[in-house]
Amino acid sequence: MLAALASRAGSPAAPGISSGVPVLRVMSVAQALPFYRDFLGFALDWEHRFEPTLPLYVQISRSTAVLHLCSPDQTRRTSRSRPGRAWRARGCGSSTRTAMS
Repeated sequence: MLAALASRAGSPAAPGISSGVPVLRVMSVAQALPFYRDFLGFALDWEHRFEPTLPLYVQISRSTAVLHLCSPDQTRRTSRSRPGRAWRARGCGSSTRTAMS
């Protein structure tokens, strides 16, 4: 639909869409990094913590592949009725939008 609207005479060009970057949740970024760097050949581009108590968030890349790794904060669970089933990731995933805004 958008392509049809954009192709009309006098319409502005359709916005470009770039590739997405997968965010992989790992139990420990510190333990996962050696695997991605040493075994798979990725390089660490940058690392960030939204706050000192929040999990580490990193970007790694190899050639044109880019991945983000983050670890959930295991001190908070999303479901109190099912302990151990799901961990709430602060600084990783949906709560990242809150931390960044």
